[in-house]
Amino acid sequence: MKDLLVRSFSGLFYVLLILSTLFIGKVPSLIIFGALGVITLREFLNLIDKQGQSILYPALYFILFLSLISLYSRESTIFAPLILIISCIFNSFLAYQLLTSRELTYSLSYKLCLSILYLIGGIIFMTGIAYTSINMGYNPKLLVAIFLLIWANDSFAYLVGVKFGKRKLFPSVSPKKSIEGFIGGLAGAILVGIIISYTLYSDIALTHWIVIGIMAGALGTIGDLIQSKLKRKAGVKDSGKIMPGHGGMYDRLDSIIYASPFIFAYLYFVI
Repeated sequence: MKDLLVRSFSGLFYVLLILSTLFIGKVPSLIIFGALGVITLREFLNLIDKQGQSILYPALYFILFLSLISLYSRESTIFAPLILIISCIFNSFLAYQLLTSRELTYSLSYKLCLSILYLIGGIIFMTGIAYTSINMGYNPKLLVAIFLLIWANDSFAYLVGVKFGKRKLFPSVSPKKSIEGFIGGLAGAILVGIIISYTLYSDIALTHWIVIGIMAGALGTIGDLIQSKLKRKAGVKDSGKIMPGHGGMYDRLDSIIYASPFIFAYLYFVI
């Protein structure tokens, strides 16, 4: 019971921090997402290289910092379509590695690609949903909506999986995930997408929200499985300990980090 209360209060604090900061203003949200990004990057680097041997790693924090600043100043071409496409292609390659059960081998170049194209790219495109011209200026409602879809997928997947889960989704990577839970999470994300289209963000058509809900559910699950594979290779249960009952910040953001470049691309090229 005590563990459940700790987990509940920790999760509630995390949700309130994200939502309240986004609506307080542009600068506070940029600061918070910058802090979350630094914590997540540190946890990620500890997973893929516990020795921290590369002298290039400090440069990754600088890249993250400059990229976030570019969101505020809008003077960078960080969101050029080419960069977005490269990030999506690399993430697709990660999904291929996952689905084909290919073993991960960490060369320095691969670590840097993982860090820049997958992790930092995911953080920047996630944050950028609220900062780019998609919204015609700073408008946090769209990013809040994406978070709600991801959280809905996670919550429905857990509830349906616990109650009805029998067939394993990907037992070699995450033994607890079930096909029934995956379907439940997908349905939950679609349902919340429909609700969002009529309440929070009616500027985007219902059909688009259904598509984005499907993307959030399917891609969010892949993102969670990719992180599980990284943790399994590292031999750890959680990426960190910053959130009691939940693990690390990367544990909480893994789904949206992976899904964000694809969702951003859909918003950028389709809507």
